[in-house]
Amino acid sequence: AVLLSLVSTLLFLHWTKNQSSSRALFFAGALTGISVLFRQDVGASTALAQMLSLLAAYRGRLKVYLSGLAMALTLPVVYFLVQVPFERLRYAFWDYPLGIYSHYAIRAIPMQEGSLSDKLMLVMPFVVYPAAFLLWFRKRSEAGSFALLYLLVFGLLNMNQARLRPDTWHFLSTWMVCVRLTTNWSSWR
Repeated sequence: AVLLSLVSTLLFLHWTKNQSSSRALFFAGALTGISVLFRQDVGASTALAQMLSLLAAYRGRLKVYLSGLAMALTLPVVYFLVQVPFERLRYAFWDYPLGIYSHYAIRAIPMQEGSLSDKLMLVMPFVVYPAAFLLWFRKRSEAGSFALLYLLVFGLLNMNQARLRPDTWHFLSTWMVCVRLTTNWSSWR
């Protein structure tokens, strides 16, 4: 699911550079939909970041993205609604993630354990995302700011997931966004 989400992100960012073709945007939506089927949290955060970014800058293109998302999700969702009792669906998609899981999730990020690289991975988003937000706020009307906005929203949503499970694997997706933001820092400025 994480791989599908990251490939969807690459397609989405490719579309931001070449908006003449809607194919990349459609397939970004489709891959995000497939990602939702494997891991709802990963797929939903990717979909939410992409939809919010499109709403902020390209409302007309939201239909293309949503059609790819719908293509991937319609049949499985209909199947679940017909075959799975409503109580089980409510428990799996509402009660457990919002009640039980969040109650047992770790609230604070443990900084006393792990190597220096682990600690850097945990701290890096807290430095990069505020700086990226300030940069986007300054450049929001310029070309290229849309990709920066998307990466910022996507990284922050993944940061929330990592906050609930603060280990290397859960920080990987938000850390990769941080690396992408910092390696391209000169082009954002």
